[in-house]
Amino acid sequence: MFKEAFNIRQLSVAQVVTHLQTPLYRNAYALMLSNGLTSVLGFVYWVVAARLYTEAQVGIGFAIIASMTFLSGMSQLNMIGVLTRFIPTAGQATLRLVGIAYLSSIVTTAVTATIFVLGLSIWGDENFVFASSWFLVWFVLANIGYSIFAIQDGVLTGLRRTIWVPIENALFAVAKIIFLFAFAEAMLGIDNGIFASWAIPIVLAIIPVNILLFWRLIPHHMETTRDQAQPIQVRQLFSFITGDYLGSLLGRAAIAAFPLMIISTLGEESNGYFGIAWQIAFTLQLVSISMTTSLTVESAVDEQQFGEYGRRSLAHLARILAPLVLVIVVGAPFILQIFGENYAAQGVNTLRFLALAALPYAVISLYVSYCRVRKRTSRIVFVSGSLFLLSVSASYLLLPAFGIVGVGMAWFASQVLIAAVLIATELRPILRPNARDRVRVTE
Repeated sequence: MFKEAFNIRQLSVAQVVTHLQTPLYRNAYALMLSNGLTSVLGFVYWVVAARLYTEAQVGIGFAIIASMTFLSGMSQLNMIGVLTRFIPTAGQATLRLVGIAYLSSIVTTAVTATIFVLGLSIWGDENFVFASSWFLVWFVLANIGYSIFAIQDGVLTGLRRTIWVPIENALFAVAKIIFLFAFAEAMLGIDNGIFASWAIPIVLAIIPVNILLFWRLIPHHMETTRDQAQPIQVRQLFSFITGDYLGSLLGRAAIAAFPLMIISTLGEESNGYFGIAWQIAFTLQLVSISMTTSLTVESAVDEQQFGEYGRRSLAHLARILAPLVLVIVVGAPFILQIFGENYAAQGVNTLRFLALAALPYAVISLYVSYCRVRKRTSRIVFVSGSLFLLSVSASYLLLPAFGIVGVGMAWFASQVLIAAVLIATELRPILRPNARDRVRVTE
């Protein structure tokens, strides 16, 4: 399989067209394009913000948006994974499934965001940009909107209509930049300008997309997949949501722990250097997430095809990630120089380790997809928990001696160890199938 991954042949136009028409690859490319555009335009957004607003304004705006994205992500109950797994075979139950996902996420987000703003006097600064009650309401509504914005991508992916995902995300990102200019020129208060440039485009994005979903795409999917529908058992769905959500929380906890450890040990400047390196390297993880999300959707229709689809997906990821990782490892000093000399001096080796970690992460991402297809989300919890314990404990030990490079080393080593164990055990029948293993895979 690994020879196949790097067997690059001269392809004809017809072969390229056929490749792009294959749902497994077409949907993955659409998600990769969406993530790529979001990352690039997000970079442009913060560069523009730094030019138009003061450092204090940027700091406040970043804090509000970081709070919103964290709360929204935590409150979505990982419904995106649920929708991508169950929509392909939901049939006539698709509308009800989507409705449950929307309603549960809206209620949870509203409660979580409200508790957050009311409890700032306990765990934060009660004057933290929430001086007026109308802004409290605006913050809560923006969180709800952001949850819907994220979940509608999961609906589009489950419907195998991922071509709409990069379109809506690109328009949203461009709108944010336009509003960023508009609010800076209007000289709005420092508390509102950057946040408003996010909140208003969210509304503009979710209205037309959901009209398209509920009036056209979902009814069409329900009609065309009527004969392929598989019954959704409430107990099975609840078990899937619980396991997948806990796994997601553990993954988020590992990432959230690094900045806290760095700030408490080395200070805010070091965390800034690490944060930039992490944002760059994280784009590589999004490549794997895009590919394995498409793998989940396609395999949900026919679980017995996961082995074949999984090998093709991992080989394809190797072809994409290997050159990208090489570019970042070699070009790390020049990439970080864009942000300033201090970033280039302090973050080079950290960025290199974080970029290298994207290779074993592809294997872990493949295993998460396998567990979702087989509805074995308890194993996702185990793997995510293992990654959390390994990476955080190793970072705690290496951070005092190696600085932020130690966190990069810990993250890379943890990914390699877990990926190696999975290849030797759970993924072995998929990656190297023989007669006996084929039987085990289909059991």
